[in-house]
Amino acid sequence: MRKVSTLAAVITAMIGLAAPGTAATAVTTPDAPSDAVSVSGGTLADDGTVTLTGGYRCVEHPGKVVLIGSNVVQDGHPESIGGFRAQCDGTERTWTNTGRPMTDGRRPSPLLRTGPATVKATMLTMGPNGMPLPHTVATAETPIELLAE
Repeated sequence: MRKVSTLAAVITAMIGLAAPGTAATAVTTPDAPSDAVSVSGGTLADDGTVTLTGGYRCVEHPGKVVLIGSNVVQDGHPESIGGFRAQCDGTERTWTNTGRPMTDGRRPSPLLRTGPATVKATMLTMGPNGMPLPHTVATAETPIELLAE
């Protein structure tokens, strides 16, 4: 489990480096279900913990690990918020990522507050052991209202 958590942290950091301003996209194959990810909302707790939620559909990716990473952006500052290992059977499901962005590893980031924000969710495929490099199969970038928990 620690290996997936560490891998998810690396992936969500990489998501923060991706080009901003992309609309929801998905790789599609004619007449077949496709991978898709969406964002539904987010909350901010008093201790700085952020919870982001959304939905996804993931088709089979034989021999691959599929992760959904997310970040939240306010005032141009992206903060990575967790990672989630997707279940890929073509069924529509929900995802939840929770994280507590820290400024120096000990104190909650003062950059996040309740109010307008943008959430980016990215679905990535990886090899069975987390390598080779990730391949993006679906993204969504959605404005939300980050609510108090």
